[in-house]
Formats: sequence, structure tokens, C-alpha cells
Amino acid sequence: MWKNLQKNLDEGYMKIKSLASMITLKAEEKAKLARMQVRLHSMKKEMDAVMMRLGNEVYTLREQDPSVDIMGKDTVKGIFAEGKRLHGDVLKLQEEMEKIQEEYEAKIKTLYSQEVEEAGEEAGEEFHEPVGAAKERGEEY
Repeated sequence: MWKNLQKNLDEGYMKIKSLASMITLKAEEKAKLARMQVRLHSMKKEMDAVMMRLGNEVYTLREQDPSVDIMGKDTVKGIFAEGKRLHGDVLKLQEEMEKIQEEYEAKIKTLYSQEVEEAGEEAGEEFHEPVGAAKERGEEY
């Protein structure tokens, strides 16, 4: 009886430990992504300001001289260069965010797979997860 109790307690502890690990990984992922999302929002605001400056500069140049070559002006070229740099930074940050999501999804999936294998071994047979579990994780059957 005591051995069964000890076994059940050990199994419960391992399941809780595994679940806590998954929750911790998900929390780490969300925290990293939240910080990056704030940076992304800031970059997009900066991009909006650059576009506003560009529009203002084009309007001012056109008002001063309707025949002026706007694209030949150094101020316009500088604003375009700044916008291009910011756009590149935004794309790079978005790629980093996608990599982090993929990295953490792989870690969680590995942890979950280990738990499923252990559950199957404990049962003495192959473990079959509930029908909707894979769908909830966004996987195909």
C-alpha cells in the first residue's frame, strides 16, 4: 500500500514538475515577445514620424517651386534613407520574433512529447492522447 502511495505521489510530482516547466517556458516566451512588441511599436511610430516629415518636406518644396526635382533634393534623399533603414530594422525584429516563437514551440513540444512517452511507459502500453489535443496545439492528426 505504501509503495503504491509513494508511486502515485512520485507520478503526480513529475506531472506537476513537467507542467510547471511548460508554463515557465510559455511565460518566458511571452515576456520576450512582449518586450520585442514594445520595440516594434516604437519603431513603427518612428517610421510614421519619418513619413510625416517626408510628406511635409515634399509639400513645402512643391509650394516653393512647382517645377523642382523633389527626388534630387538632399533632404528628401536623407529622409528616404532613414525610412529604408527603419523598415529594415522592423523586418529584422519581426524575423527575430518569429524565430523566438518557433524556438519556444519546439521546446514545449519536446517537453510534451517526453511527458506523453513517459505516460505510455507507465501505463505499459502506447499512450494515446485525447482526440482534440493535437488540434488544440495547432497540429495535424
